[in-house]
Amino acid sequence: MKKLVLTSLVAATAVFAATNEEILSLYSGMPHDIKSEIAKREAVKEAPEFDLVVVKLSQGQRSQEEIMFTKGDFLIPDLINLKTGESYKAKYQQSALEKNLAFAYKNEKAENIIKLGNDPKKPTIIMFTDPECPYCRMEMDKIDDTLKHSNVEVIMTSVHGSSGDAKGFKIYQETKSAKTDADKLKIIKKYYDPDLKDVKASPAEIQRMREIANKYFEAGLKGVPTIIEKDKLN
Repeated sequence: MKKLVLTSLVAATAVFAATNEEILSLYSGMPHDIKSEIAKREAVKEAPEFDLVVVKLSQGQRSQEEIMFTKGDFLIPDLINLKTGESYKAKYQQSALEKNLAFAYKNEKAENIIKLGNDPKKPTIIMFTDPECPYCRMEMDKIDDTLKHSNVEVIMTSVHGSSGDAKGFKIYQETKSAKTDADKLKIIKKYYDPDLKDVKASPAEIQRMREIANKYFEAGLKGVPTIIEKDKLN
């Protein structure tokens, strides 16, 4: 998903009377086709003297959110707890991501989720991944160790265009008839091998993979690999 090319105005802000209207006035210089609105405003649970404010910027079918905090006449780009090191902006972003991904995941077709491990005593993680991504390959290199303590559900979300989509499609196609986790892993590792080139798929097959990936990127997925505990999507 392409992000809008928008410059954050919050970082350059010093003192404002932070009503919703005045916050939105900061965006009045944007191109006329970009719409700004307050998507959310609420007190920060851990620091109720501050409000969290989410501004949604939309341009046609694309949108992005800017997060800020306000107290009195001050507008602040982030709140960081110096005792814990926690960023409340990052905390909100993670919570929003999990909520949006949960909706997409719960409506996902079973054929688009490769399940590895089925131990009810272990937690399950969801791995959004791309066979052409070097960091995803690093995760797959240690998948056997990961499976010792977690079940894994794999969803193909390529960021490397048709080459990643083609490999992802072949992985889905071939693991569909695999009998065991070992068989599935053999197929996955084959297509994650960086020396494997020129994997072909039809335009319709590529389009299917694009639709899967776009659904999650539109829900807020920022990149791959992304690993999330399944319980957080319930």
